[in-house]
Formats: sequence, structure tokens, C-alpha cells
Amino acid sequence: MEGASLTVGNASLRINYGLSKWNDVVLTVTGVTALEPLSITSIDTASGNVDLEWVGGVPFYVVEKKSSLTNGTWTAVSALSRDMSASLPADTTNGFYRVTGGN
Repeated sequence: MEGASLTVGNASLRINYGLSKWNDVVLTVTGVTALEPLSITSIDTASGNVDLEWVGGVPFYVVEKKSSLTNGTWTAVSALSRDMSASLPADTTNGFYRVTGGN
């Protein structure tokens, strides 16, 4: 419908129709809401796994790990997911975890 508004993710859009003979649909961005930064809110090992929860960011998320902060390589330890939590098998090595979004 001409002039209707909709929201997709963090963007507000307005629908209009172009003036060409091809019936063009024009989506105009009318506003963008700032996204909450991605932040790990919980990490727990009580279940025998490494359980992580986070907020913010943009899907798809991946949990990454590395054994040392001086080692420059992060390794993905989860599949791409829209979920804002992950439960990973605990191993015997020390590790540092991060979550990346927008993958």
C-alpha cells in the first residue's frame, strides 16, 4: 500500500511506487535504530559444558575460541546460529571465548 511503513531489523522503511511504466516499488529508509553492542552476559561450566549467553549484535553468530591471548588465531567452535546462547563441550585446555555476529 502506498505510503505504508514497515520495520526490518533495525531499519524503518516507507513503501512508495516509482513513476516509471515498470511499476517500480521504492523503499525509503526513514529511520535506523542503533544496535546494542554484542556482549557475553554469562559463561558457566556447572553442567560439564561451557555454556555461554549473550545479547546484542546481529545474527548469524559464531562462538570462537583460542588457547592464548597472544596467539592471533581464533577458531570457530560453533556453527552459525541465530540463537543467543551456546553449549559447547568442555575440554581440558584453557581457553578464551568470543562471539562474533553478522556472519
